[in-house]
Amino acid sequence: MASYFCTWSVQNYLYGCGDPAFRAEEAEGPTGAMHARANMNGQNLFGPDGWARRFHPAARSGLYFLLDDGWDVPDPVDSGWFGSLIPNAQRFPGCPDAPWERLAWLNSQAKSAGWRGLGLWVAAQEAPALCGENALDEAGQEQYWAERMTWSERAGVEYWKIDWGARAQDLAFRRRLTQWARRYAPHLTLEHAICQGPVNDEFAGGAGGRLRGELAAREAELLMDADVVRTYDILQPLSAAQTMERAGALLSAMEGRAPRERALINCEDECYLAAALGLCAGVMRHPLRGLRCGGDMDLAFPPTADDAKLRMDEVARMVNWQKIMPPFGAAAEPVRLDGRLLRDSWRFSRGETWMSSLIGEEVAQCAPARISRGMELPQVSGAEDPPFVAASRHGSCAAVAMLPRTQLRRHMPLADIELRLPRGVRRIAVFGDCRSLRIGGLDGSRAEARDLLGGEILPVPVSGGSLSLSGEQVRAIGLSRATRGDRSAPGLIITISGG
Repeated sequence: MASYFCTWSVQNYLYGCGDPAFRAEEAEGPTGAMHARANMNGQNLFGPDGWARRFHPAARSGLYFLLDDGWDVPDPVDSGWFGSLIPNAQRFPGCPDAPWERLAWLNSQAKSAGWRGLGLWVAAQEAPALCGENALDEAGQEQYWAERMTWSERAGVEYWKIDWGARAQDLAFRRRLTQWARRYAPHLTLEHAICQGPVNDEFAGGAGGRLRGELAAREAELLMDADVVRTYDILQPLSAAQTMERAGALLSAMEGRAPRERALINCEDECYLAAALGLCAGVMRHPLRGLRCGGDMDLAFPPTADDAKLRMDEVARMVNWQKIMPPFGAAAEPVRLDGRLLRDSWRFSRGETWMSSLIGEEVAQCAPARISRGMELPQVSGAEDPPFVAASRHGSCAAVAMLPRTQLRRHMPLADIELRLPRGVRRIAVFGDCRSLRIGGLDGSRAEARDLLGGEILPVPVSGGSLSLSGEQVRAIGLSRATRGDRSAPGLIITISGG
């Protein structure tokens, strides 16, 4: 698996906590990013009540603990050090002297807290403080990155998230990085991205924003040689629509291509979509709430924008399913996209986005109503304005997810969902709420189900080659091991035998 928990969201949140003079606009734009970097230190990360020891205890074994932007630069920030990959001694007092030993020390801290290991945010550039202002030629680049990849290999660090930087849009450079990693650090997975704004803006103001076609084409070109490509930053209240659109566009652009090795897609924090479509996740949600003296938007009830901080169980259910059906290659199964588009929208208030230009604006985004991989599109009925639905089949496993809508408020339309499984499927995961669920293609089979968090295994009747569950049954089974107070949607696994 190549999913991880990323520290960026909590880095941003901690700014202003305990400060009665905090103003939400201070957390916007470049100013907010500078404050977020200031929160990257050993105490916040690995202290007794640090993020690594506090967040996602039930999911850690399946996630890397990824240090985002700011871990390898001084505090206050000296931009000349971005891309150094040298843990800063001020931020991490007590760490060893040699760079690879510092990385090994951080990796041991992550593993001792139960995470799969350490992941690193990496600027797409060589650090000017170490190389001077003149760009290195290709031989110089290889020497620079080979040294850092060797550090990672020796330290047991297995994941890099390569983001913005002077070379961020240079696809040839990104391809060289991947090639060098395979030579100098064979256990290292490199994630790449096409850096882009958080709004899918094609046809904006008309049917709603869609991803520009050339972006998906560039992502597909990059994914031909990459281990992982991330669909990049989105606006949290519109996460389902934006991520459905970006994932669908990239999967469609990969049709007919033959990428090397894994070619995985990371769809950030849309966990149930990742689980249902065989994608990786970059989890950013965390449970910290109510710490800003100026008030937290996420304390509003009912939730105004997004209640991800109250949906931690979804992360553990996704991880447990990915241990059974790991993310699979972007071209491994044929993809189908619904021709029907669903339009979501949100009007942003101060404190709901880092993007100042969106404050007070209503943003509309569109995406296909359904996406499937390796199977027919699920049938969705009984709801005039339905949920987003995603499904996949890979090997002997299949999954389906129903995702919420955001139309100036976040809500979950309940629909009747029907899917027919190809032969040979033995385990099915179901994520999200519905009015009813019907699964066909089970002739002569028996079935049993349980919450993906564990618990009692219950028989599920199969009649006439189909399995049927009401929405109430989906919730009863898929939330039977829910954490008290958690608002996650259900997630269950159905095991098929016989037939």
